[in-house]
Amino acid sequence: MNKNFTQHELDRAIQDLKLKKSPGEDGVTNEIIQHLGKNMMKKLLQLYNTTWTTGNIPQIWKEAIMIPVYKQGKDKKKPESYRPLSLLSCLGKTMERMVNTRMTWYLEKYNILVEEQAGFRRGRCTEDQITLIAQDIEDDFQEKRHTVVVWIDMAKAFDRVWRDGFLFKLKDNGISGNMFKWTEQYLQNRIARVRTQHFKSRTQNMKHGVPQGGLLSPTLFSMFMNDIQTILSKGVYGAMYADDMAIWATEEYTGTAQARLQLALEALRMCTEKWRMKINPEKTTFTTFTLSTKSQTVCLKIGEHQLQEEPSPTYLGVTFDKRETWKAQTDKCQERGILHTGLLRRLAGTQW
Repeated sequence: MNKNFTQHELDRAIQDLKLKKSPGEDGVTNEIIQHLGKNMMKKLLQLYNTTWTTGNIPQIWKEAIMIPVYKQGKDKKKPESYRPLSLLSCLGKTMERMVNTRMTWYLEKYNILVEEQAGFRRGRCTEDQITLIAQDIEDDFQEKRHTVVVWIDMAKAFDRVWRDGFLFKLKDNGISGNMFKWTEQYLQNRIARVRTQHFKSRTQNMKHGVPQGGLLSPTLFSMFMNDIQTILSKGVYGAMYADDMAIWATEEYTGTAQARLQLALEALRMCTEKWRMKINPEKTTFTTFTLSTKSQTVCLKIGEHQLQEEPSPTYLGVTFDKRETWKAQTDKCQERGILHTGLLRRLAGTQW
């Protein structure tokens, strides 16, 4: 929490830098950092330790250049048809990498993050959550039970993080000293401007959320969302990958699963409102997994909004179906394989 960074930590962070990445406003690239001489490396380490002990972070490290990237098939005249690509200072991101290494080590060593959260954690991936849900459903099929899964969509989750509330959770999780002071300043006075071609907009203060594109942001977000899983009612299970969340209940009768999930949804709604987050009820859906040929009626609500049933939901890139035949997923993979094979044939020409 308080010790100065060592040359070994800096060297390891620089080794992990990805090349050919666009720099932030200061124009310093990762290639420049990797080719610094020994004396400049010492000066850089001295700079990082000064910001670490004082909490004073150069303002240019907290300025983002936002590049709008068009989403295919959308109306080009609407702002929501573009996703923002954030360019941050490479010098600042190198410092973030070292802080993030220490913070994740602390969170994992003391088991602070809940087991249900798999996002951005070493040794965990999307396949863990997909396998967990799929295996539970398959086991329940063997016992002739029904599983109802709610696929929860958080509205602009990373952009809605309440910073004061997050700092409270940071202290509550034992983050203190230089690490707390540096992280607090890291979130303050964040500004951004949009750049298109050779033009830049005026700067805009970013009062909420964690910095998009920041290496520390996923860890901070996981800590902010950490207690959501702890409020789930009895008989309800959950899986998270960052803000992608699913909760489910398995019962002999779908009515019992519905009652358990409705209590859990109400608890989630109240918890997210308390911490100034928001569940998007229009995009939140549910699926009833069953081998029964009888129609299973389930009615779930978030507030006054009734959730829609989705027979073929996609979670973390994998498409499920009610009977777990995986036909929709295999068809999707086959289409992708045919497309790639066709491209290879064109590239190979007559030598194929």
